[in-house]
Amino acid sequence: MRANVPGEVMVIPGYPVVEQLDEDPVATTYLVGDDGTAVLTLGKHPLAPDGRTAFRQWANALSGIAEGPGIARVHAADITASSEPFLVVSTGDVLADVLQDQGPLPLATAHEYAVALADGLARAHAADLFHGTVQPATVLVMDGGAALAGFGAVAPGLTVATAADAYTPPEHLPDAFVQRAVASAAGDVYQLALTFFVAIGGVLPWESNPLDLGARTTPLTGTPGVDGGLVDLLRAAAAPDPALRPTAEQFRDQLAALRVAGESADRVIPPGLLAGRGVRRVGRRTATLVALAGGTVSAATTVLMGQSAATVPASAPAGAPAAAIPAAAPTIPVVAAPAATVAATTSITKVVVITALTVVVGGGAGIAIPQVFGSGPCDSVVGDRSGNTVLVDSAKFLNTKGYGFTVHYGKEIDAEGASDPAARRASVVLKPPGKYVGEIRLSGDDLAMTGPVAGTPPGQWKHQKVTSNMVARTVLAVPETISTVLGKAEQVQRDGCTFTGRVEQGRVEATIEETAGDLRSLRVDRLDLDLRITAATPPAEMPPAPAPPSRTNLTGRWEKGDVWLLINSQGSAFGIMRSSQPICSGRFSGTGTKVDATIDCLPGTARTRRSRLRVDLADNQNVVVSGSPEFAGTYRLAQS
Repeated sequence: MRANVPGEVMVIPGYPVVEQLDEDPVATTYLVGDDGTAVLTLGKHPLAPDGRTAFRQWANALSGIAEGPGIARVHAADITASSEPFLVVSTGDVLADVLQDQGPLPLATAHEYAVALADGLARAHAADLFHGTVQPATVLVMDGGAALAGFGAVAPGLTVATAADAYTPPEHLPDAFVQRAVASAAGDVYQLALTFFVAIGGVLPWESNPLDLGARTTPLTGTPGVDGGLVDLLRAAAAPDPALRPTAEQFRDQLAALRVAGESADRVIPPGLLAGRGVRRVGRRTATLVALAGGTVSAATTVLMGQSAATVPASAPAGAPAAAIPAAAPTIPVVAAPAATVAATTSITKVVVITALTVVVGGGAGIAIPQVFGSGPCDSVVGDRSGNTVLVDSAKFLNTKGYGFTVHYGKEIDAEGASDPAARRASVVLKPPGKYVGEIRLSGDDLAMTGPVAGTPPGQWKHQKVTSNMVARTVLAVPETISTVLGKAEQVQRDGCTFTGRVEQGRVEATIEETAGDLRSLRVDRLDLDLRITAATPPAEMPPAPAPPSRTNLTGRWEKGDVWLLINSQGSAFGIMRSSQPICSGRFSGTGTKVDATIDCLPGTARTRRSRLRVDLADNQNVVVSGSPEFAGTYRLAQS
């Protein structure tokens, strides 16, 4: 990369290049304009006619929502004469750099920024546009306010692979682990809530290790000096279950109605939450993989705490057409792009605990090395197939046959278990060194968990549906992931049944079974990752579901932090107290262990004057409240 004298190079006519900011297999980004106030993102791959249509529709939709606050302005967005997509977007200071230099924002300033950003997301979601990487590194601080950048990370023709980081919503972790770009409305709200929380000095329970699955289910904690009502709102917006989060519109309205009080916490925000230095101008698109070793950031061991700050797509005035590109345009070399599509979370009906494996997927196609047929070890199963083909084929049995496995991954993961894909059963024990994380068992769509991963004491099992649990969908990754990893290996060589090669993160060594050619082990040295496939072992039996609750009504005082629910089934009375002070009252309908309540709250005590709540008995000691983000959650029985 070299800095250019303004005007010396014009990649897109009318936008002189100041410097190149970043380059990945999909696009190149430049700082452009005479005064360097815009970023150009230029795709490397000519688009087919349907791709050009999709990009223009996306660009026009983005242009239509950019007049209001919270979204950076687009100067131009169109297709070059040689069919590559491009964006030219306003830029400015990046919130990540502001937080690194100055520490947490004043509470009033952070609140003002959050309302503007939530408004921008609400308009985007109404136009069926999603972001996918909302965090301090994709927020611009300019003109006295904040604007969201980075929509281009999931734009047609400009989609860039992402990596898992502290801001990744739980439901998107499986996709991030295989570097698949994904975005959703609920995920955007989750990321904005965490961004606001970090900006006021909040400590994420999982910030030192985004792979700590127990911490991933821990609600956001209070922040010294910050009003509890604000933290309650952020906690609801960052709920592990996306179905419990408010929409962006609701989040904006709740933030706007909130009177913030107190002061932001005074702390040094960890660089890992800010994507490090050098993200200025929001020109970095490449997924950066960073490892955590003993609580410190280590770039040398490049593993799973990634950052994908995309170049700013924002908009021209509403209704304005995308700017046209002059006929002259440079020829851009085509580089093979990694697969990166906006996709739903991967199915986990076929399971194996190999989440750590997915980080080794690097760029570049595997090099085919013909094998010589002979009579040595594994020659009969290798034949004349290339090393990559043999390795990919060796993992196919994971879809159909039962097997046991162990996996070791640095200081983060140690697990062992068994899977029977045909029966849709699996069992996994999670046991990183010196720390019990828990156990997971699966039978069909029924999931049972115990220990910290479930938020229960060891031996006390929590049952639910697989599709409703984000942690399970993170821990249980599909076997096809191994094939993806093995297919990316380069410079593959064979010595009997052992294959060696290289991926982006280091040297790979895999062994196959001599008669059937099934995969038996896989190791990646620089990741300290070691997977062993053992002989077929039946998964542990599913623990019995707990007996139905013996309670016949919800009468009692139920507590969650400083919030109390007061329920009198005999008189259908319902009340809420906060810090021992009554704030809401109402009546409920229904009988037994499921009721629906309508409550009215005193002015200034809650974000909305009237709310509807659903209360369900989870077990004899807990109820689950839904319907209102402010009061949603699990409450424990304090007094019958």
